[in-house]
Amino acid sequence: MGQVKLSPRANRPAPESLEPFSRNTQRNTQRGVSLGKPRPPNHSSKGAGVLSRKAIIGLIAGTLCISALLFVFVVSPSDGSCENRVSLSRYVKDGVIKAPVVLHLDVSPRHCIQRVSFLLDGVNVGTRESFPFSISLDSSLLASANLAHKNTYKLVVVVVDERGKTTEQSDEMWVAFDSIDSPTKDANISPPSSVNGERLASLENRTLQLLSSITRRNDYVVDAKILQRVDGKVQDYKRAYEAAFPQISSDWRQEINVAFNYFSPPVVAYCLALSRSSFEPQKDRGLWQIPEETLKRGGFTEVDFASDKTSMRVAADYTRELLNAFDNDYILMVAYYGLSIDRAGLVNAEVEKMGLTDSERADIAKLYELGVLKDEQWDNVVDFLAAGVVLSFPNEFGVNAPSVRELVK
Repeated sequence: MGQVKLSPRANRPAPESLEPFSRNTQRNTQRGVSLGKPRPPNHSSKGAGVLSRKAIIGLIAGTLCISALLFVFVVSPSDGSCENRVSLSRYVKDGVIKAPVVLHLDVSPRHCIQRVSFLLDGVNVGTRESFPFSISLDSSLLASANLAHKNTYKLVVVVVDERGKTTEQSDEMWVAFDSIDSPTKDANISPPSSVNGERLASLENRTLQLLSSITRRNDYVVDAKILQRVDGKVQDYKRAYEAAFPQISSDWRQEINVAFNYFSPPVVAYCLALSRSSFEPQKDRGLWQIPEETLKRGGFTEVDFASDKTSMRVAADYTRELLNAFDNDYILMVAYYGLSIDRAGLVNAEVEKMGLTDSERADIAKLYELGVLKDEQWDNVVDFLAAGVVLSFPNEFGVNAPSVRELVK
């Protein structure tokens, strides 16, 4: 089956040839280092290849010792190697988290986390299987879980590690919602009355403008369900952008624009950073919060995140290659952001097998209905759109900061 083109190629320059997303490729390209060829082994000494009996016995014994050590360290890891700690302390005041809010869970260590589940009054309202293990707690989430009947809920975070061990966070936490919208039985019908129809129409227009400016497509479909979720998250990203703008302007703007110059203009870089980290970087993951597993597959380590400049180049290379893996489909790139490049290629191959039309690919709710997007990917897209409309039209949301169009100049 031929590849389905996700956007008219006539309106978009063909993507440049991409180097593999790896530490060696990136560093050698930047520094102009030639790896050269390895030296051939020296076989000129006499008696080469002849081993004494004692040497053979010693070699066998050494090999057995090394094998035993590898068995101990690889096959039988110690019980303390995955003692996971999770924290939401930055959101908690006097034991209460005020909602609506987008939670970015702090976990340590991350390498052995298999999944994280969020429970409100014992009801699972979201399971995340990749870092940053984020969830948006808002009225629409309560409605979908049939919980929209009170203002305060007990929050429990459950972590499952790679060995299947389940642990809960030790601190007691409560989530207090400012107001609860009346629930709707059908997520696809008109949104709650608290969302003004005129405001929703304006939000739809701004969302489509955002998508068109990034993707150069004008045929996207965003229904009431998406807009309702986007509306519920706008206030969080409004506050985050207001708080972060001084540092964006003074420390990050120029470096972001340079690192992400493949995207013209690099609006997508700012939208991803705001939706992924609220511009509150973890020192070992940067503004785009790329998962540890993905970085390891590219050969990167924490050393590569010693400076903002370096981490931005890594994130830019990763974002570019992820978009290429999804054949320039920005929605799939955003939805699966954090996935390793090879796995992204496998996901895209499965999507190709479905034989979706261009109109189906442009209908975000349809992608969810067909199973192309799961809950986690759906949330990633909604977060991206909410962050994007705030960045693109800050004055309309009462944000005292310039639009992203000014930042990318």
